[in-house]
Amino acid sequence: MKLKKIEKEIKFRNTNKLKNYNSLINKITLKLNLFKKNNEVDKCKKILQFIRQDKNALEDLKKNFHTIRVSYYCLNFTNSKKNLDIFKLALVHNVFENDTNIRSLKKIIDIKTYKLAKTLQVNRKKQWDAKYIKNYYKNLNLSHKNAKIVKCIDKFDNLFSLFKNPKKKIKKKYLKEINDFILPLVEQFLPNIFNYYKRLIKYNTNLIR
Repeated sequence: MKLKKIEKEIKFRNTNKLKNYNSLINKITLKLNLFKKNNEVDKCKKILQFIRQDKNALEDLKKNFHTIRVSYYCLNFTNSKKNLDIFKLALVHNVFENDTNIRSLKKIIDIKTYKLAKTLQVNRKKQWDAKYIKNYYKNLNLSHKNAKIVKCIDKFDNLFSLFKNPKKKIKKKYLKEINDFILPLVEQFLPNIFNYYKRLIKYNTNLIR
């Protein structure tokens, strides 16, 4: 997968949102259909269907566009042809931070994916506390590499929207967190996007100077 220029990636997220959202859903479905049919592929399709339960297309878009982008990236940036576990985790990486029916979700995901999703959960009341952030990444680094990869791609997608935050102080903290904790993981686990990642960080840094 070849990434577009940063400005085009930003535009993709902010214009024709519903059209672009549905386009990604279709691309994911087509990619999953290329896999040899088995239980893992069926699980992925069930989870994808589950997180899109909202029948209101605009509400579905509002809740899940980020999740779908992260999941799509995981299918394209990682060796998911051999291992769909990263993709499954990407689909549920935010479930503990929204109004997802966790009890129902537990019926269709394996315990490993569930536990890794819990590891990725961020306490939004403490997310800018330096001590909390340090402990969060300490636990993440002790976790399975799939959690680290999904976290890197989660932050990657968020960087395209960071400019929307009106608070300069928060943007600086966010970039510091990425430089201190995320970038080393990207270099280790996602070397194919490492240089693009650095350019995206620089792009955001220049905007707040």
